[in-house]
Amino acid sequence: MPGLAVALSSAKGGVGRSLLAANLAVALAVDGRRTVLVDLAPACEAVLAMYLDLRPERTWGELLPVLAELEGRHLELVLTPHPGQPLHLLAAPKGGGPRAVFPPEGVARLLELMRARFDAVVVDLPTVAHGLTLEVLKWVDVPLLVVTPDLPAVQNTRCWLENVGRAARGVHVLLNQHSRRAPMDPPEVEAYLGVPLLAVLPLDAHAAWQTVGLGWPFVTRSRRGLAAAVRRLAQRLVQMPQAASS
Repeated sequence: MPGLAVALSSAKGGVGRSLLAANLAVALAVDGRRTVLVDLAPACEAVLAMYLDLRPERTWGELLPVLAELEGRHLELVLTPHPGQPLHLLAAPKGGGPRAVFPPEGVARLLELMRARFDAVVVDLPTVAHGLTLEVLKWVDVPLLVVTPDLPAVQNTRCWLENVGRAARGVHVLLNQHSRRAPMDPPEVEAYLGVPLLAVLPLDAHAAWQTVGLGWPFVTRSRRGLAAAVRRLAQRLVQMPQAASS
C-alpha cells in the first residue's frame, strides 16, 4: 500500500514551515513509520539538514542528469539516513541558480518512487509558488499551507488560496505561532481566509530554539506545548487519507 504523502507550503517566509516539516517527519518516524523528508525549498544553507543535525554528502541535485530514467537505486545513493530514527533526508543543493529548483516535470516520478519505499513522505516546498509547487500539491494526499496570526502573512495566504489554491485540491491551513497576544485570533484568521483551520499550533520559542539552535527536533525533547501539538497533527494526518478513501 502506498505511503502517506504530505507537503508543506507557505505564502510568506518566516512562518516556521521548514521547522514544522522537519519535526512532523520526525514525529511520524518516532511512531515507527519509515519516513523520508524531501527538501524542495533550497536556500543558501540547507536548513532541514541543520534542523536534524545531519551533514548530507549528496543531494537531489545529483539526480538531475538521470531524471528520465530515475529508479529506486538512484535514490538509495543520495538519501541521508538519520542515526536515531527510521528517517531519511533527501537534501537540497546549497546555493542558488537554476539547479536550486527541482524540475517540475520530474517531481512526480521522484515522489512515486519515494512513496513506494516509505510509509510517509514529507515535502518542504518553496515559499514562491511556481510549477513545482503546483505539481507537488496536486500529487500529495494532504497539502498543507502554513500561516502565522499576523496581517501580512494572512493577506499573502488569502492571495495564495485565491490563485494557487484553485489548482490544488483539498489544501488545509495550519495556524502556527499562535499565542494570547497574537494580532489575530483563530476565528479571525478563519474568517479572513474563508476556510477552516486544520490545526492551531502554539508559539513555543524554547522548542523552536532546540531545533534551530541545536539541531534537536523538539518533538523528541518534550511531550507538551508545540511538541505535543505536532505529534497530534502527525496522528491526524495518518488518518486523513483513510477517511477520504472510505
